[in-house]
Amino acid sequence: MIQTSKPWTYMMQERAFVTSALQGIGISISFAFVVLIIATRNIIQSILSIFCVSVVIVSTVAIMNIKGWELGVAESVAVVV
Repeated sequence: MIQTSKPWTYMMQERAFVTSALQGIGISISFAFVVLIIATRNIIQSILSIFCVSVVIVSTVAIMNIKGWELGVAESVAVVV
């Protein structure tokens, strides 16, 4: 049997978007944390800044979920940015 429905063909693509978005978020937060520690030389301020950025990311993803948006190319890039 061959699966040919439209949602079936996008399943692997959606999985790749989620994986790349999570990897991008992890890399960018790690890099931002290192830069903040070097720039401020204050670990508490760096942790609080990363926490604020994380809250913004979670809020963005929550609004995308509430609106019913699917994770496409633009949304994947927007979450990382």
